[in-house]
Amino acid sequence: MLKVMKIMKRRIVVIAEYFPPRLGADRRIFELMKRLSKKYDIHFITLPPSYTLFIRKIDCYDEEKHDVSCEGMSGHRLGLPKLISRFWKRSFLIAFVVTEIYLCLQMLRKMAQLKPHIVIVNHTSAYTGLLGFVCSKIMNKKLLVDYNDLMGLYTMELIGKKMNGLLRKILGRILVLV
Repeated sequence: MLKVMKIMKRRIVVIAEYFPPRLGADRRIFELMKRLSKKYDIHFITLPPSYTLFIRKIDCYDEEKHDVSCEGMSGHRLGLPKLISRFWKRSFLIAFVVTEIYLCLQMLRKMAQLKPHIVIVNHTSAYTGLLGFVCSKIMNKKLLVDYNDLMGLYTMELIGKKMNGLLRKILGRILVLV
């Protein structure tokens, strides 16, 4: 009797802000991953959109996590509790640090469940890029970066004005290294 072994597909986790995607970089990485989904098990871990946090300061808390499927890929949305969301109306620096720590812990938990072979960050932002970098290093997973050369400059323009000189230099170095 022959045993038929099911070949496990290698798993890729993509860190992004939207799944299913909207426009721009999220759409580009979605289309690339869609082409790979026949050979790889693709999972997107999405974060609360940076636009709602950094610029608009909209309440985007979401205590429930949402798992969705689209085009043969899975999406896992991480939300923010209402308490953390309130920080964004008071202090950028405190809100940013608390949000990064909270989402890092949530992402590590999700990555431990998914057991990816490769982690892809959608861009080198101080948000998705930094979280993806830190989590991939902690989990000792290979990291690939979908790098749009304008994203680092755009990120520094958006949030760099709100930081002092030393913190801005550190963030700039991190963006270059990621």
